[in-house]
Formats: sequence, structure tokens, C-alpha cells
Amino acid sequence: VQLDALPELPTLQIEPQGRLFADSLRRGVGRVANSDPFQGVWLNPAPEDSAHVGFRPTFIDRPERTIGVGLDYVTSIGARLWTGVIDRRLGPTRVEGTALLELGEIRQELTLGARRTTSLLGLTVHPIARFSLSREQVRFYDADRVPLPPHEVDDARLLFGFERALSWGGRYRWGAESHFWLPKSQPAVNAVGLRGSFWWLRRTGSPIVTVDGNLNTRYQRLLITGNTVRHFKKRFTFIPAVRFGFGNNLPDQETFSLGGDDGFAGYRRFEVRGTFENTTTFMLKYALIGPISLT
Repeated sequence: VQLDALPELPTLQIEPQGRLFADSLRRGVGRVANSDPFQGVWLNPAPEDSAHVGFRPTFIDRPERTIGVGLDYVTSIGARLWTGVIDRRLGPTRVEGTALLELGEIRQELTLGARRTTSLLGLTVHPIARFSLSREQVRFYDADRVPLPPHEVDDARLLFGFERALSWGGRYRWGAESHFWLPKSQPAVNAVGLRGSFWWLRRTGSPIVTVDGNLNTRYQRLLITGNTVRHFKKRFTFIPAVRFGFGNNLPDQETFSLGGDDGFAGYRRFEVRGTFENTTTFMLKYALIGPISLT
């Protein structure tokens, strides 16, 4: 296959003058669509002779601004609304800005971020700064499963570090973080340390593996999740998943809730909290009509 010598071509993972396989080309186009700077690629094929095809790829940049909104409702915690904005070029600079707002009955959070793509020692790096401010009504239950008065906590985080989106679906973020929190009617607390996160995502954006770790002057926390999706007989989907969490000296708002945001069968959301979690779940879905499924 004849290819123009563009710096973006390694993302397609097609060798110039090499043999072309449809599956390899499909995976390469998928990697472009999941990469940081591009949302797709036009291959522009043209026959050169009876045995060769030439490509002159045109890479499609992502939109300069993107806005998203989400809404869900769970009886035990009420409604939650998310809205987010990405501006891939703040004014005349090469800085990318993000803003995410979450509004709910038990938690409200605002996150602001800035990132710049630059070169360091011949490598492309993405230095970032992220600031988040939240208020949460941390819920607890007694031995009889009766709700206790919530613990209100104001929380702020400031992170300086690096992040990267990889063409095969991996994402990572790490850096130095200052974590400040103020429980209601209690003294303020501050912790300084390191934080790292990793995600392996499907093309749909759903996570396959996530890892999140904190190591600071007040507490240590590690959470690992993983799942796989298997389809069979057209309408059935089987999703086994695992969660492992470990913490030491965790503040109330950092303790693990059994099953995470998805909850756990037989318990209300946030009903069971602790500093150690090890769960395995199996979900079976049957597609009824369109997006409606029996789970």
C-alpha cells in the first residue's frame, strides 16, 4: 500500500509499501477515532495499478468546543445532573480547557482543568492542572439499616501533573495533589501527596479496567475495577465484573461503598461503607425493544 509520509501515519499502523489487511486497517481507523487530537480519518483510496492501491489520508481534527449533558435518577439518592464543556483552544493560546459540573441531592461538584500539548526531550507530553470543589452529604446507616444523619463535608483538590490518551484506548493521569477537606463542625484537614489514575476504555467510552491510587500524608487508597462484555444469541449480554479496594486512614468521603456507583444487589446505594472492598458481580441483560433491556 502506498501512503503519504505524514507524521500521523503511525497511528494507523499501516506500513508503506506493505500488504494491506482489512482487519488491520479497521483497527487502525478505530485507533485514530479514539486518539486525543482526531475524531476520524478519510483514507482517500485510489487505484495505482491492478495490484496496488494508494492512500492519501486526511485526518479530521476534533471540534474546537464540545458540550455534553447527562441526567439520571435513582430512588435512593434522587436525581443527578452533569454538564461538561471542552474548549480545545482557550483564546489565542494552545491550552485546552475543561469544565464539569455535577448537581445532585447528596453531592455537588465543580471541576476545572487546563492542559497543554508540548514537546519535552523529543517526546510529546501533556502537562495539566486540575482543580475541583465539592460538597457531599456522606451517608451512613446503623446496624438495623436505618439512615443516620449525613456527615456534610466540603472538599477541594488541586492536581499538577501529566495525562495522555493512547490510541489503543488507554488513558492515564498522574501528578502531585493537595487534598483539603472540611467536615461540618470539625477542624479542616489537608493532605499532600501523589495521585495516579489509569483507564482502559472501549470505543463506546465504557471502561474495561480502571485503576485509581492516592498516596499522601494523611491516607492511602487504591481502587481497581475490571469487567468484560459477552454477547450471545443476539439479545443476551453477560457482564462479569470485579472490584478491589484498599484504604488506610480514609476520611468519611473516601471510604468504599459496596458496588460503587452501580450499587450492590439487596443494598441501597452507599448503605455499606468500609476501608476494604472485594466484590465480584455477574449481570445478565436481555434486549427487549431498542435501548430497553431486562437486567
